[in-house]
Amino acid sequence: MYRTLLEHLPADTYRLNSKLQQVHTDGNHVVAEFEDGHTAGGDFLIGADGIGSATRNLTDLSAGRAFYAGYVAWRGLEPEGTVRRHLVELLSGRFTFYGANGLQFLSYLVPGPNGELEAGKRRVNWVWYMNGPEPQLTRLLAGRSGKRYTTFAPYSV
Repeated sequence: MYRTLLEHLPADTYRLNSKLQQVHTDGNHVVAEFEDGHTAGGDFLIGADGIGSATRNLTDLSAGRAFYAGYVAWRGLEPEGTVRRHLVELLSGRFTFYGANGLQFLSYLVPGPNGELEAGKRRVNWVWYMNGPEPQLTRLLAGRSGKRYTTFAPYSV
C-alpha cells in the first residue's frame, strides 16, 4: 500500500515525518493539521502511523486505545529465493489460507524490500494467528531475552 500510494498520489498529499496535531471535518471533507503549521484537506485521511496511532487517537476510533482482540499473530517475511521452488509456485498468484479450531495461517507473495515484483526477488509474507486468553499475553509477548513487551515482540530480541 505504501508504494502504491507514494507512486500515485501528488507529492504534496503524502507527508512523512510529520506530527499530526488535530483532525476535524468541514462539511464532507476532512482537515488534518500538523505540528509544523501545515494544513491538508480532502475527501479522506489515511493515517499510516502504526500501533500508537495519533490518527486513531485524534479521530476517537476505538476510544484511542488498543485493546486485546482475543488472538496473537506471529508474522514474517522470507526472501523468495530461500523458499523451495514448488512452494513458491503454489503461492504465486494465490492467497493461501489454513484454518483450524483456534488458529489460522496464511501466506502470499509480496514485493521485495525495494518494491521488486520479479520472480526470485519477491518475499513470502506469512502470518500465524492463534486464539488465546488475555492472561497468556505476558508469556506470549516476551522476547528471547525474557524482556516483556506490551504490543509486540521483535524477532531479534
